[in-house]
Amino acid sequence: MCIAFLVGEVALGLKIGCVREIIINKEVSSAPGFPPFIKGLINRRGEIIPICDLRKLFLLDDEGLSSERYIIIVESGQNKYGLLADEILGSISYTPEGDSSAFEDDLEGVLARLRPIVSTFLKSGGRTVFLIDESALVGRLKGGG
Repeated sequence: MCIAFLVGEVALGLKIGCVREIIINKEVSSAPGFPPFIKGLINRRGEIIPICDLRKLFLLDDEGLSSERYIIIVESGQNKYGLLADEILGSISYTPEGDSSAFEDDLEGVLARLRPIVSTFLKSGGRTVFLIDESALVGRLKGGG
C-alpha cells in the first residue's frame, strides 16, 4: 500500500509504512539559514520537524498552487520530516509497474529531476504515480538538494 499525492501536476507516492500522519493547513514557521527547499519548521507534539517543499527542491512550477496544503509527516530510519502536498489522492494498493530505469529514457523536464528519488512507478485510476524511495529523498535533503 502507498499514499498517493500531488505536487503540482506530478503524482507521487510513499509507502504507507513510512507515513506517520497527514496534517491539513498547519502553520509553518520560517527557518532562516536553511536551504530554499526547506519551507520551515513545525512543532508537532513537542518535536521540531523540518518541512520540505518538493516544488522548490526539484524546481517545479508554482502554477496551480493550492491554498489548502497538506503536510505528510514521513519517518525514515532516524529521520522525520514533512513534505508539502497540494492534494492527497488516497491510499492505493499496487503492484509496481517496473523498475524506474525502465522509463528513464522517457523522462524529461520535471520527471528527470525527480529520477534520483523514484524507486518505481505504478498506475492508479489512469494516472502514473511515481513511488518515492524515502531513503534516497533523505539523502537528497541532507545533501542540500
